[in-house]
Amino acid sequence: MWSRLTHIAQAPGTAAANDGAGLAAVEFDQLSLVRQGQRILDRLTFAIAPGELVLVVGNNGAGKSALLDSLVDGRAVEAGSLRVFGHDIDRLAARRSLAWLEAGAPTGDGHQWLAQLGRLFGCQWSRAATARLAADHGQAVEVLDQAAAGLSRARLRGLGLVAAVASGRPVLLLDDPLDGLDPATAEYWANQFRQARCGGRTLFVATRTGSGLVADCDRLLFLDRGQLVFAGSPRDLVASTGIAAPQQALAACLAAAQASGLAAPAAARTTALPLRATPGESWVPLLL
Repeated sequence: MWSRLTHIAQAPGTAAANDGAGLAAVEFDQLSLVRQGQRILDRLTFAIAPGELVLVVGNNGAGKSALLDSLVDGRAVEAGSLRVFGHDIDRLAARRSLAWLEAGAPTGDGHQWLAQLGRLFGCQWSRAATARLAADHGQAVEVLDQAAAGLSRARLRGLGLVAAVASGRPVLLLDDPLDGLDPATAEYWANQFRQARCGGRTLFVATRTGSGLVADCDRLLFLDRGQLVFAGSPRDLVASTGIAAPQQALAACLAAAQASGLAAPAAARTTALPLRATPGESWVPLLL
């Protein structure tokens, strides 16, 4: 992915403020995505309002990562459109609003890798700046002197999160951001995400487990085999399942979907969603 991303304009993140007042932060319109000849996403239509924390959930292979990838690099879009604050995804103004959790192969030492991640988002960080950012976000500064390729997956995940959060860009695309982190570190970053949302930033998070953010999110989007089959708040999920705790309700839905091996009934599939879906748009009770 790295080679496809390096052409993205390196404009300062602070210049990426939302200039599209009243527009959706992110909008998918009849998006279909293919990969190696196989349709991964099928006619998805929904919008995310500025300042929302939205989780896209589903079992492995549901299309969660592909959905975020479509925003990062527009890969294999077969049909439909993607817009960020009203700008088509292939426009510079759209890309300047996005920061993501980069998964490219690390190079140089930790300082150099963090600086390279920052340049993806238009930030120019010196070694002193990378050390300060790492310390400010609970990272062990001494590891920055080590070869980045030798750092653990959790250390690299932490540096990627530092770059995305510190970029100042208004829309954060985070694919399983807390995966592999110890509980204390995961809770630290979960709090950072909550603060980012309170500061008006939009977070679009792909996760299978909910990453401990289910109760805090504004909406859940449930993908099943590339189709959007549920959209609603944690309260809607609880109402649909009868399970009082949102995290447990999600776990039950994921287990039921995995066990069924079946896509959601066509009549229950959502085809067009407003910024906030109405309660009851759910197929979950059919699986439990």
